[in-house]
Amino acid sequence: MKTRFLLPLLLCVTVQAGIFAQTAAPDKNADEGRNENPAGRYYLWARQAVDEGRWDEALAALQRADDYADVSSDVSFLLAQVLEHEGENRRAVLNALNRAISAGLWERHTAAEAKIMAARYLIALRDYSGALSFLAAVPENADAAVLRLDALKGMLGNSAAAGDISGSAAVRGAEFRKAMLETMDRYPRDPRPLRIFFHYAVGTIPAGEEFPLNAAEDSGAADRYLMELALKRLPLLLELDPELAWLAAPFIRDTNEAFRLVAAYRTGSLAPLSKENFTPAPASVPAALNLGVISDTEAAEEIFGNGAIADNGRVIDRDLIFQAGGLLRGEDGRELFAQKLLVFSGAITADDDQDGFPESSARYAGGALMEYSRDDDQDGITDMFVSFAGGEPQWARVTLLPDQDGKSRSALIHWEKYPAVLRAELDSDVYIPRPGEFRFAPLMFTEMPGSEKYAGLLYPQPETREPRLTCGNLVFYSLQIQRPGAEFAGAVEWTDIDQGIPWRSTEILNGQVVSVTEYEEGIPALRRVDLDLDSRMETTRRFRKTETSSMDGLESRVTVELTESDWNGDGFYEYAEEYLPDGSVVYSWDMDGSGIRNYSETRNGNQNNESEQK
Repeated sequence: MKTRFLLPLLLCVTVQAGIFAQTAAPDKNADEGRNENPAGRYYLWARQAVDEGRWDEALAALQRADDYADVSSDVSFLLAQVLEHEGENRRAVLNALNRAISAGLWERHTAAEAKIMAARYLIALRDYSGALSFLAAVPENADAAVLRLDALKGMLGNSAAAGDISGSAAVRGAEFRKAMLETMDRYPRDPRPLRIFFHYAVGTIPAGEEFPLNAAEDSGAADRYLMELALKRLPLLLELDPELAWLAAPFIRDTNEAFRLVAAYRTGSLAPLSKENFTPAPASVPAALNLGVISDTEAAEEIFGNGAIADNGRVIDRDLIFQAGGLLRGEDGRELFAQKLLVFSGAITADDDQDGFPESSARYAGGALMEYSRDDDQDGITDMFVSFAGGEPQWARVTLLPDQDGKSRSALIHWEKYPAVLRAELDSDVYIPRPGEFRFAPLMFTEMPGSEKYAGLLYPQPETREPRLTCGNLVFYSLQIQRPGAEFAGAVEWTDIDQGIPWRSTEILNGQVVSVTEYEEGIPALRRVDLDLDSRMETTRRFRKTETSSMDGLESRVTVELTESDWNGDGFYEYAEEYLPDGSVVYSWDMDGSGIRNYSETRNGNQNNESEQK
């Protein structure tokens, strides 16, 4: 909602806008929003930046307004809108929306707006129950009703993917059909429910079946009843959404009528007001090809000469390639299709769960696979990225299973010859396995449509039988682990591993061994250190074994229990530091060279206690 200001203030508004462009911070003395509180003024300035197209400045200002988020829901809601425009990940947008909703302090926007937007993001993240909870708390309107259908449809898809044949799946199906019927009746001029239903019907209702005009208890009969209603309403909604023509075509029994609708859509006749700039959606190609509206050659030319343009070429849906390729009638068409595919440059995306949000994308250059990325939870953050050379995976960045504390980390995997791993990198650690023993194959490859003469292009997809990696996997398969030294800055520590259990670590600085650690049952027990870098290990550290010690000896640095040093090389430790469980440290010295430490000093952090030992 835009705020109108009085004419005498326009000059001050202009001046303040210039200041904002330089500092992106509010000036409390500005005339604009004089009667607003600081949060309100911040909102107004950020809103003005958005209206003027200065999105990056608005984002910077709103991110600095974190202190106002608890006293103004409008600030957080506007931040969510800006984050969305700037392409930030979905969880960041959702976090801003949740903060706005939690604050519950609205002036220019409403909680309903935020909850509807949050529901949309939760649907993209497959949190359908969360989306329905938000939608239940907003007044009934067309947008909320459509989102509710999307969420219910998503829940049905989840049940089907999980193989759920229990009563809960039937209940969800009945709930979806009931909501669909109510929404179609309540908003008869809204084309969105029909679009959702036609997408749902693919694979659910056999094409061309009879549709009895009764809604029996049987779910199939109820689906067919809804389809009949949708097809009756179709002619009235085509001008609002012409794409309904090809979405409905598989379910129209009269093939001549289906042909007429698809042909009319592709010429732009169903949207006369925008016919001049009309381009048919690439997804309409299979319907047009199946009905004979276009030829094999036209289909091949349109698919590989159509689609959204990305920075690295065109973007084509994988399922479109499979659907169109499977409908080609002649070998000449299949050969042309395969030829174009084998020299394709651009990205091919895949929406495995058919929820409208692609999970993966493969980039090709001249038919050569270059990169593959996957976002399993659809939050906008890549969970797996694989780089290829010559069609073979070279390296990948993959998200490991969360640690015990719930933290997720990414590991860099380098293959020697896929799937044999050459090395893995996690944070600053490098894991080096025995040659050929660590085999990690997160991808399998599916051949896309080809011809008798040409093989189809290969498309990568996740190998579901390959479990996700953990840090423990990296340790188990390692022969050695390289990490920054524990004793000296710039040193490198090499840990020798046997069947996942470390047994020795050697720290090297400038080519010189400066410490050696021995392990007991995979946990550091004793370390010899050359602290003065004279090539003699004069210092020994002993470690305390506790119940919290990590069994791989690597994830947690165990506690030093005792340090002893023999500085003069006479075989006696004339200096020691003992670290007690309560945090105190006992320092002791051999004051007279007798080989016995006869003076000690205890420090517990708050006071010094000295005592002479005889």
